[in-house]
Amino acid sequence: SGVPVVSANILRRSSNRRAYHPYVLVRLPNGLVIGIIGSNSETELTAGHVFSDDFIIGNPIGYVSEAVGEVKVLGANAVIVLDNSGKLDPDVQAEFIKSHPFVDVHIVNHIDSFYGNASIFTCGEQCTYGRSILRIDLAFAANLSVVGARSEIIPVSPTIPDEPDVQLYLQQKLEEFHNATDAIVVAESDFTSSFMEYPTDFKNFSHSTGDIVADAFMNTARNYNIVADIGLVNKGS
Repeated sequence: SGVPVVSANILRRSSNRRAYHPYVLVRLPNGLVIGIIGSNSETELTAGHVFSDDFIIGNPIGYVSEAVGEVKVLGANAVIVLDNSGKLDPDVQAEFIKSHPFVDVHIVNHIDSFYGNASIFTCGEQCTYGRSILRIDLAFAANLSVVGARSEIIPVSPTIPDEPDVQLYLQQKLEEFHNATDAIVVAESDFTSSFMEYPTDFKNFSHSTGDIVADAFMNTARNYNIVADIGLVNKGS
């Protein structure tokens, strides 16, 4: 399908190794290197989610830490983690964030506390169901380190068809961002409720979202409001 599923801690049961690549590394024309890491929650398994027998979810703290180290070695100026643990267990997400001091931006579902080691943006509670995009602008110092971040909720169409051409839709809605000079991360939450009609078996689900094509990241989550988070990195100058 071409969907770049990224997760640091979805593992193949047979080998106990990562089932997907843990991150996407994007090199922008202006020299910035952005590492985007996917993280899935262990609590999904105890919350009644149906996964294929082929997959298990490992401890996100340990596996994401490994991925952070990998992208830093590869020269990432900014490290961004998209995490879906908080909707099920905010305490797990809080501990997760405290455990990763080298992450610059966390995009999360829900959290009650904020920590000084990173900019934390909540998409799940802020983005209107199926109709909003969370845009995050990053500010960089002369040495290309992240010195600040801000977010903006961008309303999109008040009506979204059940089976949209997602790739075309994203291209149209995000076109205005592509000429920006700063790196932009966009988290799209609950693109359409039609995802809930697809099979919840993990392997089938990952294929059923094949219409989504993202430049950087797709993180699957089911059976609650956050159906899919898509992270896009601006490739402008």
